[in-house]
Amino acid sequence: MLPNPDLPQFPVGTQVALVRQAILIDRDGDPVPTHLTESVQLRVYREIPNVNGLDVRAFSNPPGGTQAMYEFKLSRPKLFAHEAGGLRAVGKDERDIVFVQMQSFGVDPFEFSEEERRRWGPPMFIEVVLNTCMSCHSRPGVHSINSYSQLFERKTLRPPELADLGPEREQLITTGWKQRHYTWGLLQGLWQGKSED
Repeated sequence: MLPNPDLPQFPVGTQVALVRQAILIDRDGDPVPTHLTESVQLRVYREIPNVNGLDVRAFSNPPGGTQAMYEFKLSRPKLFAHEAGGLRAVGKDERDIVFVQMQSFGVDPFEFSEEERRRWGPPMFIEVVLNTCMSCHSRPGVHSINSYSQLFERKTLRPPELADLGPEREQLITTGWKQRHYTWGLLQGLWQGKSED
C-alpha cells in the first residue's frame, strides 16, 4: 500500500515519542498499569520529502538522514539511585541484541525447529540500536507513524486515522487486550496449578 501524497503533513521539526511503561501483576493476579518507564524512543523530523512519484522505500537511511533518532532505556542502577527517572541514553554507536519481534504474527522464534531456523534465520541479531528505527519508520512524515499507516495490520477494512487518547485510556485498552489474549489464560492456568500444589 502506497501513502496518499495529498495527505497534509505535519511541519519539519515535529517530534514523536514512543513511551513503553510496564504493566505488573498485583497480589490478586490482575494486570496493573504503572509509571515504571521501560523505554522512550524519540524521532525528530529534520526533513519531510515529497512522496509524489517517488519510491517511499528509498527513504530508509538517506544521506544525512531525514529523521534524528534518540532512545532512553531503563537502567536498574539509575532507577534505584533515583537518577534521571531511571533512564539512560542509548549511545550513538551502541550495539545490542535486537530480537525479531515486530510482524512475527504469533510465531515464537525461540521455539523454532532446526528447519525453521534455516528458513527464517536467527531469532536475534546484534546491531547498532539507533540504526534499527528506519527499518520500520522510513516513510516520510506522517506516513512513518505506523499506528496511522497500519504497517503492522494484517488486513483491515477501516481507513487509517489518528486518535487523541490519554494515558488512562491507553492503559485500559492495553490491560483489556492482555486479559483477552490466550497467553493470559495460560498464565492463569499455571498460576492456579501452582496454588493447588
